[in-house]
Amino acid sequence: MTRIIFLIVVFLSISIKLFSQNQSNIETLKKIEYLYNHQDWKELIKLCSLEEDSVINDPKINLYLAISHYNLNEYRIANRCFEIAYKKDTSNFIKENFYNSLLLNNNIVEARKLSENITDSLFREEIGVRKNTFVISASALYGAILNNNYNNIATKNPNDTVFNNIYRNKINQYFAANVDLKLNSYYNLFFSFSRFNDYKTQSVALDTFNHDININAEENNIFFRINYNTLDIDWYVGLNIWSSQQEYNYFYYKDINNENYEIKKATRYISKMSNYLFANANYNFDYISLGLNFAYGDLFYNKQVQFGLNLKYYPFANNNLVLYLLPSYIKTKDLYYKYYIINYQSFSSHYNDVELITKFGFDVSLMRNFRASVSANFGGVNILHETPDFFIYNGSDEITSLYSIKLDYNLIDNLILFLNYSYSNQNHYYYGNDRTTHTQTFNYQSFLGGLKYSF
Repeated sequence: MTRIIFLIVVFLSISIKLFSQNQSNIETLKKIEYLYNHQDWKELIKLCSLEEDSVINDPKINLYLAISHYNLNEYRIANRCFEIAYKKDTSNFIKENFYNSLLLNNNIVEARKLSENITDSLFREEIGVRKNTFVISASALYGAILNNNYNNIATKNPNDTVFNNIYRNKINQYFAANVDLKLNSYYNLFFSFSRFNDYKTQSVALDTFNHDININAEENNIFFRINYNTLDIDWYVGLNIWSSQQEYNYFYYKDINNENYEIKKATRYISKMSNYLFANANYNFDYISLGLNFAYGDLFYNKQVQFGLNLKYYPFANNNLVLYLLPSYIKTKDLYYKYYIINYQSFSSHYNDVELITKFGFDVSLMRNFRASVSANFGGVNILHETPDFFIYNGSDEITSLYSIKLDYNLIDNLILFLNYSYSNQNHYYYGNDRTTHTQTFNYQSFLGGLKYSF
């Protein structure tokens, strides 16, 4: 009998509690609906933040939250709320607002995936949904790289013992064509082909002998990157393969102090292959994104391994302003330089080195059709990809700092004009005629520009 009475009491207590909770939820829902109807977005969000999960997980409440964050331009949070609401309600109202929120936050892949479920052709036309195509976008760019120290180096005395160095020509050129392809709802493939024309000169002075080596190099780059995108997780893995065809022209001078000096010429050709593998993964929260990156480069004689962190902060819960910090450790192994002098002797230098490199910067939308990205890199590195879509710096010279600014401008709805300017400081190490290693510092400027069309 006692047990029965106990069970009745427990049942009544639970029933009363559930009834009270249900009544409380009903009152809360009425308050939320009132705030929603009066467009008091901030108070609605504040009220929901105080409620239990049973209220917050309600699809209707998530719709109210999504609309509230959407109207406050907090698209990263709005998209998450829309995603929950869309699982229970696939009405055109949710589709339209969810689609617009994804576009405004530059979640292009997710927007294209959502658009596949919008089958009504009139509704698609009404909200401006583009037709899904296999080709997502295509772009072409041209770049020029300037050597700021060219005039100083070119006029040095060839008998100077520290003149034995390689320097680039005054201007080198870079061309690229890119295409972004849709593989399925989650994956896309970015492909790029580029060509870099590099002209270098090495001068050697030894006693009364002197010779110049003119190096004409043509680098052809093939670049692949597979991307995976969701609202919570995004990652990519990429591979850059480049081949270098180098023509060495040797000019020998004997007794250069004599007006009747002798000139001889010899030519040889060298082909080299190299690769650069990299991966990146991020987990996205409302205001921050955390991730890891890895890269391995085999640049002719140089091997480089990189591990790092990706830290991004979205102060307004959207992509209108993004602050980022990317600290990485670089391990350079078996760095090998080989220089030829008049009798084809060679000198080489081997060393292992670990460097901490840091990249930080910000992206900001200055107006509806105009966006700017500013960044800086510090630390010694031989292989550096500035952004996955743009230029990969590679060479035996050590990059000690790199400053960049990129501008995007929407000329028309589907066409973007982009410009990229970079200024870098690099160290070149060489073995001089005094049989010791010397360092020559160079300053480079690069100008890249092009057009990108989205289908």
